[in-house]
Amino acid sequence: MINRNMRERFDSMGYGVNKYARVNGLEQSTLSRVLDGKLTGTRDSVRGNTRKVIATLKRDGIWIGRLPWEERA
Repeated sequence: MINRNMRERFDSMGYGVNKYARVNGLEQSTLSRVLDGKLTGTRDSVRGNTRKVIATLKRDGIWIGRLPWEERA
């Protein structure tokens, strides 16, 4: 089995970062940083933009595994 990173899974599904962010009501910069692995969603935030992005990616099958904030519990 090929182990692909999130950006590759995202790209292979034919999505574009700008359009995906706009359609799902997400911030494009946050989405891009999550796909690159720079944001992980493990820290609590007032707005929770990273968690919104990760939850949306999980719903669409791009994020594989448990959600980071569930692992701490």
